[in-house]
Amino acid sequence: MNPLPLSAGDVINLIGNAISKTAPVSPADLYQALNYGVRKAVLALTAVRPALFGSFVDPFTIQAGVTDYDVSALYPPLLRPWKLIVDGGAGQGQVILFRYAEQTSAEFEEGETGTGAMSSQLLYEIAYGMFPGPTTVLEAPMVGGANAFITVPGPPVGTGTGVTGFYPGAVVTIPGGGAPQSPQGSDVSHIIPTTYQGYVLQVDTLNLVLYLAPAVAAPLDIGAVITLQRQQLLRIVPRLGASYTGRLWYVYEPPRLQADAELLPAGLTRHTEMIVAYAMAYLKRTMDDPMEARWQLDATEMRSELMQDSEPASGQNTTAFGSALDGLGGY
Repeated sequence: MNPLPLSAGDVINLIGNAISKTAPVSPADLYQALNYGVRKAVLALTAVRPALFGSFVDPFTIQAGVTDYDVSALYPPLLRPWKLIVDGGAGQGQVILFRYAEQTSAEFEEGETGTGAMSSQLLYEIAYGMFPGPTTVLEAPMVGGANAFITVPGPPVGTGTGVTGFYPGAVVTIPGGGAPQSPQGSDVSHIIPTTYQGYVLQVDTLNLVLYLAPAVAAPLDIGAVITLQRQQLLRIVPRLGASYTGRLWYVYEPPRLQADAELLPAGLTRHTEMIVAYAMAYLKRTMDDPMEARWQLDATEMRSELMQDSEPASGQNTTAFGSALDGLGGY
């Protein structure tokens, strides 16, 4: 039977017990220190052993002629794609690998301008920002409150989107829906409308209603445009002439820990002491405690051990570094 995974609360208790001998620390500070240590471990592991943070989407389709894919809603969040395994049936398959190329590079730009045949390797880039996605328009008067909700139209025959493409957690913008503002020093009567930016709390697909937070500050007219803003795009070039569907393996970015019941990433359970040491160094530094340097040194040493333990560089079918004792066996 596998041991129970560690939770954020388990590690918080370890940090709290160690720092309590110095000074009381708030729960918010403990979580900040915990995430500092986790981040150090994640950066080290994804550099040498990215498979320890692996996940997949099944099915995932690379569509013919399409280069941009919205991956904002993926959980766990995508850090970089790894490979697409396409099942051709009858025991036949194909593996498509992804290779990073900066989207401003000549290689990537050449891939954007042409259509390529299927190959075993495609170029990719991850773009972060505000990329307009599906839109819909306000059909009925908006109802405000603690969590404003907006009724949107159903899709007419052959056109329209209704609430298609909207999902809980998505960022949306509405021109004119933000809190009106006056430029500093101007006449208070010079009110300038602003754009609302918030999140989708819930999508009622039956009644075609979007529930948003925070509340929309300004009243909206029927016909106001609501736009979903995609936060993360996976860009793949060259655009292909045919579609391919399979299982997309990717390296994920562990989200910040915020509650005691959340689990520590599985790949980090062997290195809890390093996370605690980094967290202690962080807290000691905020207190101007001279022991910060001692904790930082211990954490750095354990981070080096983590990378050596995780680096699959020996070629011996193990995850340890090779040595002059390889021929003796036994490990």
